[in-house]
Amino acid sequence: MKKIIALFAALVLLAASCALAETSLPAAMPEIDPEDFEKYASFAMDESTGAWSVRSIEADAALERFAANASSYTNLAYFTLELNGNARTGLVVPTLAVYSNRASFDAISIRIGDTRHDFTGVSTEAAAGGVACRKLAVPMDAEDLKTLRALSDADSAVVRLHGDNVYTLKLTRRERYSNAKEQIETSSLTGMRTMLDAVDWSKYDLWDLNEAVWIAQTGVRPQRQTVQLGSAEGDVRLSADLEMLSRGESGSSVTALQKLLVSAGFLQTVGDSSFGRSVQQAVRRAQQFYGLPVTGSADRTLIDCLTGAAVPAEAEDAEWSGEVLGETAELSLDRWWCAPSVQTAKGGSERSAMNSDNLLWIADGRIRCLSAEELDLYRNISGKLICDGKYEYAAAIVCESDGGAQFASSLLPLEEARLVVYAEVPAAARRAPHEWTLHLQIGESELSFSVDAE
Repeated sequence: MKKIIALFAALVLLAASCALAETSLPAAMPEIDPEDFEKYASFAMDESTGAWSVRSIEADAALERFAANASSYTNLAYFTLELNGNARTGLVVPTLAVYSNRASFDAISIRIGDTRHDFTGVSTEAAAGGVACRKLAVPMDAEDLKTLRALSDADSAVVRLHGDNVYTLKLTRRERYSNAKEQIETSSLTGMRTMLDAVDWSKYDLWDLNEAVWIAQTGVRPQRQTVQLGSAEGDVRLSADLEMLSRGESGSSVTALQKLLVSAGFLQTVGDSSFGRSVQQAVRRAQQFYGLPVTGSADRTLIDCLTGAAVPAEAEDAEWSGEVLGETAELSLDRWWCAPSVQTAKGGSERSAMNSDNLLWIADGRIRCLSAEELDLYRNISGKLICDGKYEYAAAIVCESDGGAQFASSLLPLEEARLVVYAEVPAAARRAPHEWTLHLQIGESELSFSVDAE
């Protein structure tokens, strides 16, 4: 009898070790249907790739007026929020779009109250109202959208475009404007509101994939920083509006800045007291070296780096830990969403639903191989997605390789990679309220994930 009791206890312990506690899996995005934006005249979609874009009707009207007045002013700019999405992957990249009749700009600074926000982006040739212009595009994340919402509610703001030319917009909302330029530029404050409200951004959590796609498409990593103004004065006195020194300025502060750049090795010699191209390029080299947004305009953060008063913090690799499944693997899943396709972070490889009436239910996270031998995901891990406790869908398990360019099915010992789990489900079932559970099995060990509703 004692042997039977001991055996029973051992079986209970084994079962407890094999079936891990159920983990809740949050939704990563709300349901976004590009067809909802077809009512906007600006809506465009590439049927071959699924890429789509849209801006508000207010922005269209402002850009028509921008085009009509572009030849009348040496400097004219308008900015708005545009959405760039992909119907296949479900990703949506909210993008700050700045239109200007001047030469190329590659960065923008926005002052709201006592706070300045700096962003870098990509400048391209574009058209506004049928008139050729330059367009600066800057991808936004969750915190950036909060900045734009504050901007849309502000009565005044100061905006500077950085590039070969520097242009500063001082925007004040009023009932009457002295000219078309003031009205066009100030209308930027309100023209973003429609797209800010078009998506429930509080439920969108695919920002890392947004950035990866942006980098893959443009070759440029977006940079941003937020600076509290009101810094102490030094030998380098900064302008009061944005607390920056920019190209075109001159005086003793520019000379002092040159001396700091020479001392740090970013500039060969002190020239005259003008902030010209050579100084701008030196500032850009310094900003790149210190890991700051490359605007070409010097601010207190850069000056503190040049003087040694501040040392920028080095980026640290995020700590990660998951569930350890025997001696085979350590893994975690962080979120789920639905889309017709799922791509690698760099978009080089794709998995799609076989039937156009279906969608892929997708979850992703991390996996690390703990086995002494190569881990074959197809052979060693099985997955199933269960709906309402009875409808079962086979789940495929893959990982990323080649820096996020390709999907793979194996991991070398101690190799770590992004993990993607997907199952093809009927689109109709996805839209109706159901209870979903994901199960992953490795040997005798099982992970169970309850799926949170959107």
